[in-house]
Amino acid sequence: MVEVSTPRIADLRVQNFRFLRDVLLPALTPFTVVVGPNGSGKSTLFDVFAFLSDSLSIGLCAAWDQRGRFRELRSRGAQGLIRFEVTYVNRERRKLRYVLAIEETGRGPVVAEEKLLFTRGSQGRPFTFLDFAHGEGAAMAGQAPDQGAERRPQTLAGPDLLAVSALGQLADHPRVAEFRSFVIGWYLSRVSAASTRRLRLGGFPRPVRRSGCHPAATTCPTSCSTCPSIIPSTGTRSCGGWRRACPGSPR
Repeated sequence: MVEVSTPRIADLRVQNFRFLRDVLLPALTPFTVVVGPNGSGKSTLFDVFAFLSDSLSIGLCAAWDQRGRFRELRSRGAQGLIRFEVTYVNRERRKLRYVLAIEETGRGPVVAEEKLLFTRGSQGRPFTFLDFAHGEGAAMAGQAPDQGAERRPQTLAGPDLLAVSALGQLADHPRVAEFRSFVIGWYLSRVSAASTRRLRLGGFPRPVRRSGCHPAATTCPTSCSTCPSIIPSTGTRSCGGWRRACPGSPR
């Protein structure tokens, strides 16, 4: 019987991305605290996750443009590619390692290297089952790729497209789809001490999740206890709908 666990990131390496010239975070845990002075790169670290998620959901070009392109994204003084390496552990405790390297040409960002490596078993050696660069490459299909399996050549519509994003939407590539769904499912919530000081006691905090039984699931208890005291008739009707959408809300 396969032991099931919570999918997570096991380690992360970032090169030439803003403040992060060459940073390795090994042996990450499901709950990790990042501490450092202002300007040390904490926000940049979290933007790594946002950038990867955006690249696989809205496209590399859009994620690139939102952040000021190479001029703003590559570490100052650096000459190499922007590079990310992420090790993902799935529910079956199998590891997938994702490698992405980006360069910029006169027409925009280009995927210089994109790989997915799969490890069979806890003691197995990782092998590459997806390998692309500049819009061309090959990938193994199937639920459990084997090192001896055939890699099928593929050509993407452009050098700026991510193979994980494209192949991850096909039924023939369930492992790629699994990793893609994991990454685009990330949600980052930024909460600062300054923002909490502006909240009125008993006020209406903004939702911090986009998943759950309802978009406002995390704010239902506060909203339901506050609304009737401000606008009795409207608040009562609204809370009735929230309680049906959010089981466990206060009566």
